[in-house]
Amino acid sequence: ISGFIKLQIKGGQANPAPPVGPALGQRGVNIMEFCKAFNDKTKSLAGKPVPVEITVYKDKKFDFKIKSPPASFFIREAANIMENGGSIITTTSVTVELSALGLSGYVGTKAATDKIVQIAAKEYQHKGLKINSLSPGLVDTPMTGALFDMDGPIKAMTKESPLGRLANVQDVANTAIWMASDDCFTTGDLIRVSGGIQLNRLPTQEEMYGQ
Repeated sequence: ISGFIKLQIKGGQANPAPPVGPALGQRGVNIMEFCKAFNDKTKSLAGKPVPVEITVYKDKKFDFKIKSPPASFFIREAANIMENGGSIITTTSVTVELSALGLSGYVGTKAATDKIVQIAAKEYQHKGLKINSLSPGLVDTPMTGALFDMDGPIKAMTKESPLGRLANVQDVANTAIWMASDDCFTTGDLIRVSGGIQLNRLPTQEEMYGQ
């Protein structure tokens, strides 16, 4: 590997103009080859801002990974078509409030989204919109399923929950329904569904895995 390039390009619209051309050209990457590959891969995201990380190898070959468009884009898209009230909900994580070793990228992204929510709530107050973050603790989902197949991590996490159990999908769904309803009277807020685990700490690796 000779280096990495991080760009944000509209889906399906990569071309040799800046910033793509200059960024790739100085690394000797085949610009048109990248543009074709990127545009093919992002057809379903046409026109949306797509963050992309390009890995450049010493032989000038490359590969790349795309990420979801930023939360600010989706909040703006939703807010622009909503009038006279409504609710926009983003999903964050209670790990933002804990010292999660090895999760700096994940936690940093979620924390940034929480701040964007606060700013957006102020920006769109004239529309009467409620814009809030939903912050679950550890929940059994396809992303976390491997953890729930092991006793150690779940027992250790449950021990840190003041309410004696971890949140489940139904807890999160019920909270989201409330946040979307007229009964919810808050905006720019962080609504936790964590059993209070943010009051304690994340278990250590030894506590979870016996290492």
